[in-house]
Amino acid sequence: MFAPIKQIGPASSIHAHHTESVDPTLAGWINDLLHELLGWGPWTFVAVFGLAIVAIPIWLIYTTLRNGTVVDEIEGDEE
Repeated sequence: MFAPIKQIGPASSIHAHHTESVDPTLAGWINDLLHELLGWGPWTFVAVFGLAIVAIPIWLIYTTLRNGTVVDEIEGDEE
């Protein structure tokens, strides 16, 4: 059995979106909660998240170069 799916027409789908990239009320609530729980200033958040944004791709590149690619090992076994 399949449950019927309500089709959203163009007139009703406009109400599901807004111009902001994130809900301002939710973003303010999360911001206040993080400041209350961690007690960090705004520049500490910028530094921590900026470091994470830079460190994750560097870590992925490092582990890929260190371990090699799996494709090369599989192709080498077939010959």
